[in-house]
Amino acid sequence: MRRCVLDPATVDLVLMVRYKTNDGDEWTCDEPPSKCPLCHHAIDPRYLTGVVRKSQPMGDASIELLFQCPRPACLHAFIGRYEGRYDRSMNRATLFLHATTPYTVPLASHPEEVAAISRQFVEIYGEATIAEERGLKQVAGCGYRKALEFLVKDFCVSEKPDEADDIKKQRLGDVIQERIADPNIKAMAKRATWLGNDESHYVRKWDDPDMTKLKQLIALTVSWINTHQLTKRYVKDIPDR
Repeated sequence: MRRCVLDPATVDLVLMVRYKTNDGDEWTCDEPPSKCPLCHHAIDPRYLTGVVRKSQPMGDASIELLFQCPRPACLHAFIGRYEGRYDRSMNRATLFLHATTPYTVPLASHPEEVAAISRQFVEIYGEATIAEERGLKQVAGCGYRKALEFLVKDFCVSEKPDEADDIKKQRLGDVIQERIADPNIKAMAKRATWLGNDESHYVRKWDDPDMTKLKQLIALTVSWINTHQLTKRYVKDIPDR
């Protein structure tokens, strides 16, 4: 569920829209949803119908309106939840968009070269992103740490496939220290591991619990691995004459 809470004081009442629910009543709302919560594109949604959840005389009101995404590639229906209360100056209830549901979490895209090395990294990172978006930050941190391990070990296996069994059994820190030659990959992966370990251990060694830095370090590790892979490919495809 994506929340879209607005400050009523900032809303231009002239731009408000009115919707008729299935009981025949009309309701004044601040705006229609401006983005589909499923495909995440900006839209002008089609209004289908609506129901009243709460309507107190001279008091609070809550309605749910059913919209449809107009994009041919989507066309999913979704609900806009509106809440508000009776407005004496307008002599009617004024409602504001509170949330849209269902909501799918937009996942980060990863370079093809990296995805080809470690499909499990992409999958695990996506699940960690969903957990973080749902507010499961304790689970998300462990997920990002696990994704990093798959990324680093799969990269090292791709470099030395004959040592795959040893690499898979080795501690992540030792793999980074002993098996990664590229100094940029090593530096970023090492620091990402430090912060990632804090997400899965009882006692934290770093004061900053924010996962932003962890995700940035993973992104830098991905970027340097992608650069490494592309460099290898083009050196092979376009050799020195």
